[in-house]
Amino acid sequence: MMMKRFMLAVSCLSLSACMMADDLHVSGNLSDVGNDTLIAMTYLNNSVDQTMKVVGKDGAFDFHMDVKEPAPLVLQVRHPLKDGQQPMAAYAVLMAVPGENLKVTGSFSNYQVDGSAFYKDFEQCRKVSASFEEGVKNLQRDYSAKMEQGANPDSLEKVINKAYEELKANLSDATLKYIKAHPDMEACVSMLDNVDVENYKEVLAALSPAVREGRMKGLVDHFADYAQKALEREAAKKNTVEGNVAPDFTLKSIDGKNISLSSLKGKVVVLDFWGSWCGWCIKGMPKMKEYYAKYKGKLEILGIDCNDTEQKWRDAVKKHELPWLHVRNEGNPDVTVLYGISGFPTKIVVDAEGKISKVVVGESEDFYTYLDQLLGK
Repeated sequence: MMMKRFMLAVSCLSLSACMMADDLHVSGNLSDVGNDTLIAMTYLNNSVDQTMKVVGKDGAFDFHMDVKEPAPLVLQVRHPLKDGQQPMAAYAVLMAVPGENLKVTGSFSNYQVDGSAFYKDFEQCRKVSASFEEGVKNLQRDYSAKMEQGANPDSLEKVINKAYEELKANLSDATLKYIKAHPDMEACVSMLDNVDVENYKEVLAALSPAVREGRMKGLVDHFADYAQKALEREAAKKNTVEGNVAPDFTLKSIDGKNISLSSLKGKVVVLDFWGSWCGWCIKGMPKMKEYYAKYKGKLEILGIDCNDTEQKWRDAVKKHELPWLHVRNEGNPDVTVLYGISGFPTKIVVDAEGKISKVVVGESEDFYTYLDQLLGK
């Protein structure tokens, strides 16, 4: 009996330790919160893992989150809905790390991070990007001021874009230098996105094996996958141009059958890259349905759902009553990489010979004008 009690006590302690290991303690005081609701969201791989809602008390908050693995964390205040005011207002982008203690103070426009050793390091990492963030704010102010003075929008945009790219390049260099100087600092993983994707292998090599293969491994692998696909996507963009043959692919349809682009050869096909999460994609659905009916027999639409769970995809197709063919981009192959897709919605018109005849990014009347010119003869 004594042994059983001892084993039970050990089991309880082990369970308690496991529970504590997954616990993230978040506290602090942000003036923007007041007595409104603070939302805490963790996310990874295009899905929100957990959402917490906490009502502030004169800006103060204190809560615990069950976090299984390190992930990006967004704190955002939700104000009561009022006329002319967005319910979701200011936010802070942080990291959620199990077993740690995070403290955030100040305001969303100027906040400080403290807490356990990890978050003290995290605050030092944040300071590396401070000049970049200030530079972006200055560009925004400069843009607004010059527009009010009657500057030419196109010329001004070119100048602003060039200045922004210079700021990004400086941030990338500063980040790479900092990580090389602090290879054993886990918090450096929070800075990986600052580095130009062309240098992603160099920055990963700068991290110590203990950081790369430790508890940050999931985030490191996610960044490596993102960066590699970004490079492949840029390379594919150069080939996904009007007049080139559309790359073939095969994906599962909503009823479980294989559909390849080559099987639709002989018809004009619109590849519609969309997602249920994309507001502009959904906004354009009624007109898409109108044109699908207008050119029935001449036109086929292949909806390629991206970054959705299977259930959200199925629910969206049913809810919006989308009558055309549907496949889901599950990443094998990743058709967004194959076609260099970087914005949603993107509509690619493939002619009867299997060549790309038009690429339209965003919800635009140009797409429908083109269909009328092509099919309205």
